[in-house]
Formats: sequence, C-alpha cells, structure tokens
Amino acid sequence: GEPLVIYNPLAIEREDVVEAEVEANSTGGIQVVDGKGRPVPTQVLSQTNGLARILFLARVPSIGFAVYGVQTGKAGAGKSSLRVSDRVLENARYRVTLNDGGDIAGIFDKSLKKQLLTAPARLEFRQEVPREWPAWNMDWQDRANAPMGYVDGPARIRIVEDGPVRVALEVQRTARGSDFVQTIQLAAGGERVEIVNRIAWQTTNASLKAAFPLTVSNS
Repeated sequence: GEPLVIYNPLAIEREDVVEAEVEANSTGGIQVVDGKGRPVPTQVLSQTNGLARILFLARVPSIGFAVYGVQTGKAGAGKSSLRVSDRVLENARYRVTLNDGGDIAGIFDKSLKKQLLTAPARLEFRQEVPREWPAWNMDWQDRANAPMGYVDGPARIRIVEDGPVRVALEVQRTARGSDFVQTIQLAAGGERVEIVNRIAWQTTNASLKAAFPLTVSNS
C-alpha cells in the first residue's frame, strides 16, 4: 500500500489520532496497517475525486517515527469503545454530556469515577471598554465584571463523526450577531476532550472567553 511516515516530536511515547489525505481510486474501502502488517483502527472522513481524508490510530516512539501503510480493503480492527448520540460522546476514559443549549454539561472521568465540571462549560461574552487603545487594550476593571452574556442558542446539534477512531458532535449557534460552530471530538483511547471552534465574529465592544468550572481548584 501507500506508506505514511508519522513523526512524534514529544519526549514520550504516544498513541494518537493521525489525519491524512491519501490517493484512493477504489471504492472498496481503506484499511491502515502498522509496520508489522497488523490492522489499526481506521476511519474514512470523506472520499472525492480520487482523494480520501482518513483517520487512524498510530503509536510512535519518543522523538521518533513509525511507518504505516494505507491499503485498499474493508476496515476492521476490533471493537471500539466509542459511542455517540445526539447529546452524549463516550470513550473508554470519558463520558461527555451536552445540554439542550449546546453546552458541555458534564465530563465524567471513568477512571477516577468523578464528575469534572461543577457547571456547564460555556462561551462567555466579556465587556471590553478600555480607557484607551481599544484595538488591543484589556482593562482590569472589565476583567472584574461578570459576563455580559453567553453563547446560548437555540442550538442545532448533529452527529458529524461516528467511527472506530473518533466521534464528534457539531453545535451551531448564533448570539449577539456572531455565528458559532463548535465541533466536540472524542477519540478512541484518548485522554483529551477536543473542541474545534469556527467563529464569524461580529460582536462589538466584547471579547469571548471559554469558561470551564472544574471540580478541582487551587486557590
């Protein structure tokens, strides 16, 4: 198949999601294999004009590389711990729950048996009226004020990824004249809840803050 060299710049061995665009002239499916020819979890995001965007799990040594092969064939690399519905994403580590407003209402850590949020994680509108240089200054007085509002909704929530490598929910909202699209992702074996934000910002005299009130704190 087509070889892909995956480099890990971190000082620890790492298993993580790789996204790649590869040539795919067949509709028979795609399977990625490791250096010993063993299949790894593989997911096709899109396939058009002879190119495919794929996801797969790669394990790469510290400050090193590994070679994986992209082959034609039906993907099948064992059972996956991933689950997704219109309000819940789940992998072996976390169960992430959304409320009807589109906010992350809870992140339950299965290994700790602990809820990580005391309240929903929200996007806050913060007032910005500095005494001078409003293009870049941010005054402490504005920091001390409560949020002047939130990205609330109504929210349109849909499943955009559902595979053995990653699941994702997309949340679309409009608030205070700006448009927000958040993609909340959870990967197989992953220990991160990833949120991709695409924002068409049209709100004046304001900044946007991602607030996530945790159940642990350090004064």
